[in-house]
Amino acid sequence: MDGIKYAVFTEKSIRLLGNNQYTSNVESGSTRTEIKHWLSRTLLWCQGNSYE
Repeated sequence: MDGIKYAVFTEKSIRLLGNNQYTSNVESGSTRTEIKHWLSRTLLWCQGNSYE
């Protein structure tokens, strides 16, 4: 189970990005701890693979 299905992009969720708050649709049964772990792994991977 990956936990996060996809990111949600609305006007409100885009505003929240400025506060480092993310909005996404998650799989049923995922715990907050699982989602935090998955998100932290994803963000670390993105930082290591910049497209500059």
